[in-house]
Amino acid sequence: MAILSESESAQGGGRSGDIGLDQPGFNLQSEVEELKRSIGQIRTDVTQIIDQTMHLGKAGADIAGDALSRGIQGVKQKGAQSAQALQDGIAAHPLAGAAVGVAAGFVLARLLRRR
Repeated sequence: MAILSESESAQGGGRSGDIGLDQPGFNLQSEVEELKRSIGQIRTDVTQIIDQTMHLGKAGADIAGDALSRGIQGVKQKGAQSAQALQDGIAAHPLAGAAVGVAAGFVLARLLRRR
């Protein structure tokens, strides 16, 4: 417990003097209104930040989706080109194509038999 001087005791324990409640020109109502305005501004700022963050997130997702779509299209085209090249190669050399098919089947059968 702190020992208060006579002047602090006269001011109500020194506590109101610490925060300025007994100072001339202090208006509690105006301070409360200023706090309300400040809190309202903070609320508005936070709402704007959240909205901007969501907008940026959506924009980033759109960009990523577009890039993924282009990548998928590229893979599809490459696969179609490879399949066409394989068909063309087999059509140009049917015996070699059949030999490769038989060899692949033989290797696959050996691998599956070992397990």
